[in-house]
Amino acid sequence: MLKLVPRSDESLYAATCSGCHGANRKGTAIGPTLVGISERRSREQIVQMIREGTGRMPAFGAAMDGAAINDIVHFLVTGKDS
Repeated sequence: MLKLVPRSDESLYAATCSGCHGANRKGTAIGPTLVGISERRSREQIVQMIREGTGRMPAFGAAMDGAAINDIVHFLVTGKDS
């Protein structure tokens, strides 16, 4: 099993999310924009989507621990490292 060990929230996002959602979080042909995600989803909903996946998005619960998922959620909501 692969475990991800990020150096920052932004590097974690870059390693796991940017391939589909873009380096700038503005989305691509593969994945929707994540800019303003906190206006559309609660933190708990974002955590659940990352952990369990949704639609075409794969689940990352086995690859990331709760702290890493929380770090990504923080980055998605604020655009900044915690």
